[in-house]
Amino acid sequence: EPFVTGGVSADERESLQKVRTKYALFVQTAAKSGPFLADVEVQISDKAGKPVLNTKLDGPWLLVNLKLGEYKVTANYAGKTQEKWTNIHRGDNHEMVFYFDERVDTLKKGEKLDILSQ
Repeated sequence: EPFVTGGVSADERESLQKVRTKYALFVQTAAKSGPFLADVEVQISDKAGKPVLNTKLDGPWLLVNLKLGEYKVTANYAGKTQEKWTNIHRGDNHEMVFYFDERVDTLKKGEKLDILSQ
């Protein structure tokens, strides 16, 4: 497979971990507060800017087979964009982690979440 995405459950992460070394690039997405993030849009383009992959992650992990060369990896989440570059050589297993500020709605002390009264 040219790429695989997932890693939501522990079983998925375990099975992806087993095949991880067969892929040139491993991308992981997470919130700065710690939890993994899914639904991140990832674009990979070659040095000339030609798109190689454009996908929305099913989970926090993306494994990609890439030919030798230089690539720009762009990750978009909740209106925020990050870019990183990598250079793939023969036998490489590069790892990239994208951390995003994830907005978490929290209740103030004493405030109740009132969803049943509607």
